[in-house]
Amino acid sequence: MVRSIYLPGIPNPFGLPTPKDWWLQPLADYDPDLRIFPSQLHPVYVLARVAHYSGGLSYDYWSKIPGIHPNTKIALEQRVVFVCTIPREALNAPPQNIVQQLRNRDAWLWGGGKDEDAADRVANIMDANDAIIEENREKAVMQAGRDRHEPARIAFQYRNGARVSLVKPPAWRGKRPVTSPSGDARSSAIPPATGASLP
Repeated sequence: MVRSIYLPGIPNPFGLPTPKDWWLQPLADYDPDLRIFPSQLHPVYVLARVAHYSGGLSYDYWSKIPGIHPNTKIALEQRVVFVCTIPREALNAPPQNIVQQLRNRDAWLWGGGKDEDAADRVANIMDANDAIIEENREKAVMQAGRDRHEPARIAFQYRNGARVSLVKPPAWRGKRPVTSPSGDARSSAIPPATGASLP
């Protein structure tokens, strides 16, 4: 039964391996209407879904149009609609990753429906969610850059003898002797009793 989501008999021009049952099972469990077949133009798999409400898909009509895309021709023949492509390397990763991405993009889970405004409504919600995700990603990248920059800046200032912090002056500020350019040592806190220079 699991094998049924991988369409048999489809030409495989790039010799892609047939996905194993253990890899197909989570996809079938999530949505038994999913179908997978090898792409005819690229070394990837095509992930599609059985068409239930796409009444305009007529293989007899569209397959006769010159120059029709080979993957589209197969989709029309199998009565499926395109979802996305899957690279062959994905067979080496847990299929739950794909399931999670499908769940995140499932129009019905985002409040889809059969009304004429459903597509636009869901698309707007998804776009707004994508914008939030992208904003958070940019903030995380900026914060990571700041986290790496600040220790490097402080270390650079230490190496070059620069002042590291001006927030709170050292406790000894104004209490240690200061040497003038002429070599005279004077205390910046206690002026000398006479006008003579200190030895």
